Amino acid sequence: MTHPKNHRDKIPAANRTWMKHVDYVEVHTHTKMNESNIPYRTLYAGLKEDRSELWCKVKRSFQYAYLNVSKKFDWYIKIDDDTYVIADNLNKFLKTLDPNKPVFAGGRLAPFVKNGYVSGGIVILSRKTLELLVYNVFPHITTSCKQGELDDLELGKQLEKLEIYPIPTRDSDDKALFHIFTADETYHGYNDTRIDFGTYYKDKLRPGFEEFSKESIAFHHLTVNELYLFEILTYIVRKH
Repeated sequence: MTHPKNHRDKIPAANRTWMKHVDYVEVHTHTKMNESNIPYRTLYAGLKEDRSELWCKVKRSFQYAYLNVSKKFDWYIKIDDDTYVIADNLNKFLKTLDPNKPVFAGGRLAPFVKNGYVSGGIVILSRKTLELLVYNVFPHITTSCKQGELDDLELGKQLEKLEIYPIPTRDSDDKALFHIFTADETYHGYNDTRIDFGTYYKDKLRPGFEEFSKESIAFHHLTVNELYLFEILTYIVRKH
């Protein structure tokens, strides 16, 4: 997901980094893009370019991917334009799950939904989950977009109606696979007064480097330069 302000920097950066490592990807945006090598659709044409209609955009993207692209994908994943995904680790994680069962995965948040929901930086739905959403939930949602609806929270509420809840996504050492906030904020989480980690996280964070799994899958809230840096450190620099 993106918007026109990020067409010149973040989307080209994503296209040159993590996007080239995944099996299939589309950029969903509002207007035409100038770079011909970026697979995109103007799926958000007519919607506001700010954050006020995010839920409407997410719903539109998931529904389009299922009905118009393919119903045969095992996994449907929504990724923000400031997220870096380590595709190899993602694939390893997905191989442990069954796409024919309802699966809802990502970095788990706690408030407002009894059993939690998934942070919007990266949201993973199994084929079965999306099928249930498209046929059992989306048709009953008004076509108008409420201003200010949080996409990740609203998705969690809709899946809760289906009794589909976010699965645990920490490794065997209780370290996180999905990093919701910046690396700096996560590292200093217990001393950061700007974010109440105890309230927002479904899982208890560990201090410092102990929170970062060797099998980490995604990092959110990255700058353009950090997208390139993650690619360099993940796929180019090798430990000897």
